[in-house]
Order: sequence, then C-alpha cells, then structure tokens
Amino acid sequence: TDKISISLNEYSSEKYCELCAPAFGEKSFDAIIKFAKECKQYGQDLRFSVVDVIPQEDIEKCRELADSLGIPLRVRAYVAD
Repeated sequence: TDKISISLNEYSSEKYCELCAPAFGEKSFDAIIKFAKECKQYGQDLRFSVVDVIPQEDIEKCRELADSLGIPLRVRAYVAD
C-alpha cells in the first residue's frame, strides 16, 4: 500500500516561510494543507511530519493542526550529514 508523507515543517504560513523560504511564498503552506485535505478526502494513507529542530511549542501547534485535520503527525529526529 502506498503511503503519503507530507513535510508540514511548521504550523502556520508565516512560520513555514521563515523556516523553508519557499519559492511560491505564503501560498505554499496553504497548498500543502489543501493537498493533505484532498488526499484524506480520497482515502489516501497519509501523515504529516516535522523535524525536531523546531521548538517544542511549535511541534505541539503542528500536532494540534494535524489533529484538527484528522491526520497523524510524525516527529522525525534531525540527522546531520
């Protein structure tokens, strides 16, 4: 079975842009959330992930967002090269 893992990275568009500096700006975060909702709507096996380099408070806010969407959250350990 295929699984989809979406790197959520942060809990808001502003925080996401600070961390990731996406080419499409603040629309990027909204697109991630829209994609996740569509995957869930079509019954896909998916989860969000964050890396444990962000503050614990932000991880908890990511967890709250994931819970509100009914999508599991995986906290990944940072692995240096």
